[in-house]
Amino acid sequence: MKPSDKERLVRCRPALIRSLDVSSVLPRLMKQSLFSGEDEAKVTADPRRRERVIVFLNLLEKKTSETYEAFCDILEDLFPHLFLLLSGWDKDDDDAVGGSGPQGGRSRVEDEWETLHRCRDYLIGEIDGAKVVSYLREKLIFTEDQERAILDDPDRERRTETFLDLLEMTPPESYEVFLEAIGEFYPHVYLELSGDDGLNDL
Repeated sequence: MKPSDKERLVRCRPALIRSLDVSSVLPRLMKQSLFSGEDEAKVTADPRRRERVIVFLNLLEKKTSETYEAFCDILEDLFPHLFLLLSGWDKDDDDAVGGSGPQGGRSRVEDEWETLHRCRDYLIGEIDGAKVVSYLREKLIFTEDQERAILDDPDRERRTETFLDLLEMTPPESYEVFLEAIGEFYPHVYLELSGDDGLNDL
């Protein structure tokens, strides 16, 4: 892989970890023989989406330029906002990704989930994803399979991590539904998330 391509991956890594779903990307790369069965086993060894993305990116950085280009093509098709963010790093026009540097690109793409990401550790400690996922399922935010993946995990913290991972992949308006659910089941957490104080200092 070209050093410039690897630099783009490194700079965009936080955004990719927050939003990428490797279960959609990996089969296409394997179909092109760019990722092996051994690679797949390493990526899927951990059931958590975030951890899978980290392993996937670690492997991708060691692959050829052909693999990187194929990855970008897949992003353009499945995750266009990530494709624009990744491809924008080599452009002189700051407006291409909402400004220069990581903060510029992030502010354009991910502002809707900034609070959720910043408060992630607090939420994992305070809520149970299994308790609120049914509310979001009723509002058609989550699918039945996604709900089952959360409910079937016996570990509270791990299933809450999965819940937050999946939530970050939904449209921005889902955050308001999430707040409604939190307000119903965890009023103290709702006050922290929606107030002007508290978690702003985290």
